[in-house]
Amino acid sequence: MRAAAPTRLVGRSRDAPDVAAARAGALERTPIRAILAAQEPDGHRGPPGPGSYPKYTGTGWQLMFLDQLGADPSDERVQRACDYVLAHTLTSNGRLGLRPSAGDAPHRRRW
Repeated sequence: MRAAAPTRLVGRSRDAPDVAAARAGALERTPIRAILAAQEPDGHRGPPGPGSYPKYTGTGWQLMFLDQLGADPSDERVQRACDYVLAHTLTSNGRLGLRPSAGDAPHRRRW
């Protein structure tokens, strides 16, 4: 939160030296460090698929938490998770979807 508060509450630039330093330091603190440590090499966390399942621990949820906690979006691990979610959630019309694609059928949730 030390990295997120100045930009969200006070309107400081993300590039301000103290804000950038706080973002870099946040990557080494829990819970950000724990979230990134649980990431698989291809960027997902939890079961492969679109990242919305399981609730709160799926890749998409973890990305939201990383953002809220002020993780540096330029970190390669954060980028890898973003790339994974985009690669696994785009629907045929180019929008983001919560359901897995046909290639992820073993992990498909029954609605």
